[in-house]
Amino acid sequence: MVATVAAERSLDLSIASSPEEVAVLARRSPPVAVVLDWTAGGSTAAALLCRQLKGDPFTATVPVIVLAGGGGQPGGAGIVVAALEAGADEVLADLPRRERRLRLETALRRSERDLAVHPLTRMPGAPAVERRLAEEIAAGKPIAFCYADLDRFKEYNDRYGSAEGDKTILLLATILRDVVRAIAPEGFIGHVGGDDFAFLVTPEQVAPCCDEIVRVFGELSPLRYDDADRRAGGFTAPDRQGSVRRLPVMTLSIGAAAGPPGAFTSPSQVRALAARMIDRAKESPGNAWLAGRHEPNGLSYFSGSLLGRRVPAPTPGENSAKRHGNRSREGSSLRPSAPRRPRAADRGATGVPLTSTGDGNESASSTRRWRRPASGTTRSRPGG
Repeated sequence: MVATVAAERSLDLSIASSPEEVAVLARRSPPVAVVLDWTAGGSTAAALLCRQLKGDPFTATVPVIVLAGGGGQPGGAGIVVAALEAGADEVLADLPRRERRLRLETALRRSERDLAVHPLTRMPGAPAVERRLAEEIAAGKPIAFCYADLDRFKEYNDRYGSAEGDKTILLLATILRDVVRAIAPEGFIGHVGGDDFAFLVTPEQVAPCCDEIVRVFGELSPLRYDDADRRAGGFTAPDRQGSVRRLPVMTLSIGAAAGPPGAFTSPSQVRALAARMIDRAKESPGNAWLAGRHEPNGLSYFSGSLLGRRVPAPTPGENSAKRHGNRSREGSSLRPSAPRRPRAADRGATGVPLTSTGDGNESASSTRRWRRPASGTTRSRPGG
């Protein structure tokens, strides 16, 4: 049964003849699962091996599935208790063959799912994000892939501790989840690692999603500081380069890569463009997002919270002038001219609304949103 299931799932099956060999194989390269025959070699040896695997940090996350009798064989109940007490994740004992197989398949699926999520946020992790992006490209869908990253999070974490840092990451995860679900119900959100997130929406949903995400985070992020730091607008501490300076409160930067069907041919191409956009968004001192649209014949225009007009595509290889000591992802730079009030003709080629802020910072009071009605183009401002 085990060999059949492994073959169907394209898994390599290694058979060990002793508990010592199992432990060596598990440490050498963490397997998808370890299946123990509890009746072979004695239950004591199997129990010791199970405890050993679960007690080793390098193998503790590897699921242990115990095979112990079946088809009405005696001793099933006692084996189940002993195996579970030893740390087994699943015990297949004294069950009909069909049920044993289903339980084995379920345990393997659960293992794959658990390894694919981030342990803090329980969101899909980097492998799941990469797989979903590849599926969208292969399906020939219009794509908008967005990176979201906190600015000055390391300094915040150093000052307030990892527990408070985790709460801030959970706050951002909640904002991303709620906004994307509300605006793009079919969207996808993943936690790449640390304070880095990614989400997939359609090109038309980039602007409303990013606008709302940076607005909400901008309102809530100061609350993650104590009263003194919040009143001062930040604190003094060493930056990533070790220079002591005044650090403003955390901000959020989002970089998006958008394109119609066929614009991208690989996930790496999408990620590279999104990384270039987030590097440029980080050049803003406030919460900001920047999107680059890629046409099959090349990058055509940018849109974002700090741009009130289309800007030309950058020359590949431009140096990125990073602010706040953030790490560079792609190494090219764009410094937009001073924001101006947009015109109807400034609307992006796909109907993605371009947003301008009068003071260079994203805020609920300064953002001017542009919408495209059935006929003509109008603008609306908060409060009329």
